[in-house]
Amino acid sequence: MDQLLQTVNLQRHYHMGNSVVRALDGVSLEMEEGEFVALLGTSGSGKSTLLNLVGGMDRPTEGALLFRGRNLAQFTSGEMAAHRRRSVGMVFQSFNLIPRKTALENVMLPMIFAEKPPGERRRRAAELLERVGLAGRAAHRPTELSGGEQQRVAIARALANQPELLLADELTGNLDSRTAAEILALLRGLHRELGKSMLLVTHDERIASVAQRRLYLSDGKIVSEAAAT
Repeated sequence: MDQLLQTVNLQRHYHMGNSVVRALDGVSLEMEEGEFVALLGTSGSGKSTLLNLVGGMDRPTEGALLFRGRNLAQFTSGEMAAHRRRSVGMVFQSFNLIPRKTALENVMLPMIFAEKPPGERRRRAAELLERVGLAGRAAHRPTELSGGEQQRVAIARALANQPELLLADELTGNLDSRTAAEILALLRGLHRELGKSMLLVTHDERIASVAQRRLYLSDGKIVSEAAAT
């Protein structure tokens, strides 16, 4: 497999008054194409900070962040926007759907920014909603959907521009245990069927068990690693 992601001594520090918070303090890791990796840690361990850096929503203080061999730390603003639009898709705990738009329109939105033709946008959005089990809910708005259905829409939206890497930040945090299990089964299926590279952030060992490999973060550093059992 080809290497998709590599970080070398990655650091992200925040200045708060006279003190410095070391959210990431020298993280080095590698991720292969098609791999499913979970980042585990308690609140404040640095896992969401790392995900935001990989997703192009923040820049490191020091170190290298290589995606397909290109260092995101050296990207221009335009290159970073293109990375967010084309290379990664992100799923959030709070769904982040637009309330006034239907499920179909929410999934189409990233393709508008990517300047895909209208017919292609509608066709692909419908296909993705069918893939996540929501073909019959395309015309419903978020308030008309359950939490699990909203997260399925968010997953479909994250896949809209065929990203190389799917990022998921505590995606089951607002769901009950049965619905969370269904969402995790969906992720496993997408990984198996599409060969999609996935990086999942969670504080829950049970959630992380769906991944092929687990990285444990504490105080901004990777402290251990484990393969799937």
